[in-house]
Amino acid sequence: MAGPEYVTPRERHDGPIFLAAYDPEWAATYDRLAGAIRDALGDTAVEVEHVGSTSVPGLDAKPIIDIDLIVPDSTDEAAYVGPLERLGYELLLREPDWFEHRLLRLGVPAANLHVFSEGCEEHTRMLEFRDRMRADDEVRD
Repeated sequence: MAGPEYVTPRERHDGPIFLAAYDPEWAATYDRLAGAIRDALGDTAVEVEHVGSTSVPGLDAKPIIDIDLIVPDSTDEAAYVGPLERLGYELLLREPDWFEHRLLRLGVPAANLHVFSEGCEEHTRMLEFRDRMRADDEVRD
């Protein structure tokens, strides 16, 4: 296993991690970002979903919007990286040993864009986890 390949050098973070109280603006920010992604990629954006802790109402979270982008083939970076870079995203990481995951980052608003291929089981797992947290306050808490 080769492990992750950092396309952009990773900054070391040794400080505390800040968690913010849930902010309803996170959903609106996701909607704006998702619309721009869909507009930029057209049919290449098979699915765009708000995932991670900012997608769960009532949950404290790092104020970074996590988005799953499903494309026909995440290894075909030429099909999506250029248009996303024009939106301000930066390709940060390739993980060939973990579902061919790609990670792009946007600075403002802070967002992580996780790219997986169509049919990826990790994407399904993330949606199931999100939906369970949304549906059951006790599980969320």
